[in-house]
Amino acid sequence: MKFFLYCSRCVFPQFNINDLDIMRSALSNNPVYGVTGFLHRNSTHYFQYVEGRRERLGNLETNLRGDKRHSDFRIVASGDILYPQFAGWSMGYSQSSMEAIEANGITANDPAKVILAFLLNEADRQISETARAVENVQVTRSKRA
Repeated sequence: MKFFLYCSRCVFPQFNINDLDIMRSALSNNPVYGVTGFLHRNSTHYFQYVEGRRERLGNLETNLRGDKRHSDFRIVASGDILYPQFAGWSMGYSQSSMEAIEANGITANDPAKVILAFLLNEADRQISETARAVENVQVTRSKRA
């Protein structure tokens, strides 16, 4: 199994329909191709970590490089992995200001590790929020019964 982490410059402003289109595409295509990952968007850049089989990631990289919704595509890190970081995800997504990423050390000596740690933290936060929401629904239902 392989991974790559890239950074690119957003062409459209935040909260644009193009971000939704990217997620729709990832949610429908990634499970078919055995690709998982997490996409983060701030006001100026995308940071995306993707993992899957080598040939699938090669095709994905080619498609991403040609995607007109972003520019300045740059692979920050890539390599082999034994286990997926985002098993069970089609594609996670989060947004923040650049300050939030800088506060997590994006300017450190190894920005790829910092970005991946940030994305994993965002994924964990989303899972926790979803678990709390489900628990609240279950408590509300039990009170009604």
